[in-house]
Amino acid sequence: MDQSLRVGDIVEVNQKVGRVFEIRLRTTRALTRDDKVIIIPNHQFLTDSIYNYTQNHKSTRENVKVGVAYGSDVVLVTKILENIASEQKGVLKNPKPFVLFEDFGDSALLFSINFFINDSYGDPKIKSAMRYIIDAKFREHNISIPFPQRDVHVFNPSSIETMQVENKNIGNGN
Repeated sequence: MDQSLRVGDIVEVNQKVGRVFEIRLRTTRALTRDDKVIIIPNHQFLTDSIYNYTQNHKSTRENVKVGVAYGSDVVLVTKILENIASEQKGVLKNPKPFVLFEDFGDSALLFSINFFINDSYGDPKIKSAMRYIIDAKFREHNISIPFPQRDVHVFNPSSIETMQVENKNIGNGN
């Protein structure tokens, strides 16, 4: 291959993330996050789009998304998220974590906390730990994470039939 892949690189292939541990003439082997070996035909590295999380450098930017109820103090939400990221083990101090107010959602104000890590392979554990702390800190400050709400309109078919019969009678002069 063209030396764009090395043992130790973290790659994403077919929505699976793995750490490369062996490169052979025809295949590359990687260990997935759930401890399974994925065998990747080397031609896939030439024909498909493959993410190599570590080719340029060891750090990657990750994020955790969260929605808060409309009416929440967005400055407080931002401050809490920044504090959580800055105190989280495994999150780099430089570049500094940052919060984005992503959008006004259907049921929530949408935020993301963006941060950099050196271990793309272990990022699900870091994200999970952050979500636990976000939940606890939001409860502590009475910030609610809303669930989607939908209006359901129930139509009574018998009342529609009654209206149709009444309309027919009115049209017939009855």
